[in-house]
Amino acid sequence: MSEDPSSPSEPIYECVWPLGQRAATQIRPAQRIADLRGKKVAELWNYLFQGETIFPVIRAELSKRFPGVSFMTYENFGTTNGPQRDQLLAQLPQLLASGEVAAVISGVGA
Repeated sequence: MSEDPSSPSEPIYECVWPLGQRAATQIRPAQRIADLRGKKVAELWNYLFQGETIFPVIRAELSKRFPGVSFMTYENFGTTNGPQRDQLLAQLPQLLASGEVAAVISGVGA
């Protein structure tokens, strides 16, 4: 920021172009699972906004649509946003593999 010499009370702000180069490379999402019947779905949540309301609705709807689907609920993992976040995320691949999880819903609420 600098001062405009013609108007000392009005600052001049430097800005950058919002369409600059990407800092990260895009990756392709995983292939969608066609049928969740008999599969286990894990839930991850940051405990910030109404997941306790939304996840039961998602479970009920998926159970109607895919008989035999089971869930490893967010209570099994704890928050993905707290002081244990880094430890949880480091252990996540092992936790998901040991629970034979086929899919994950990572939610932030409504």
